[in-house]
Amino acid sequence: MPNFDAARALQSSQAIWDQEILPSLYEYIRIPNKSPAYEPRWQKEMDRAVALIEGWCRKQPIPGLSVQVVRLENRTPVIFMEIPGEGSETVLLYGHLDKQPEMTGWRAGLSPWNPVREGDKLSWKSMGYSERDAAYDNNNHTGSHLSGDWEDYADGRILSGTEAKRLGFVDELGDFETALSRARTIAGISESDLVQYQPIFDLSNLFHLFGKSDAKAVKVDLGVDVPQLHAGYMYFLSPTYLQ
Repeated sequence: MPNFDAARALQSSQAIWDQEILPSLYEYIRIPNKSPAYEPRWQKEMDRAVALIEGWCRKQPIPGLSVQVVRLENRTPVIFMEIPGEGSETVLLYGHLDKQPEMTGWRAGLSPWNPVREGDKLSWKSMGYSERDAAYDNNNHTGSHLSGDWEDYADGRILSGTEAKRLGFVDELGDFETALSRARTIAGISESDLVQYQPIFDLSNLFHLFGKSDAKAVKVDLGVDVPQLHAGYMYFLSPTYLQ
């Protein structure tokens, strides 16, 4: 078995990072492809990001690599890549291309869509530091306490509730009732009237089981009126209620 040349491997990896990966990251940062939840006209910038990542992936010399972009109407595209393996199990890796809205409080010379490299940190890391400062100031203001190693985790990763609480990113864990209780406390009220709506049963949904209909819309009248909202009440509206 040949000896592993760590120094040569590091040099090669650094060259690939500087010459192939960083330029693509620079270009990706310049694309304001915000999540559809925050940008109604998201298609143009999302297509730019998808084309960039798709093109980069297709250039990689990985044996058996297949790359395709799956598109559904009014849905964000999915870049589906598959690499044949030798084992009997399947490994699934998932990521997303959309970005959350930019925050305020940037240092001079930094912006969310302009890549800036400072040592070994690119602007998305600098953005992380800006957000860390905001989180630190907010916790000091509210009297919350961050753990000693919180900065090691404040980089955009997804944490479990238990881990987030240990780090001081959240004050408590709970369910919907816990959230309601906290909302009442913040609002300074002891009681509130909660009106909770459940998804409407619509027989037209059954038509999806039998194929596509040529009709523009199918409406089934079940004799139930849409509830009216009243001032002074607290409402919980399920996302599936609006169709």
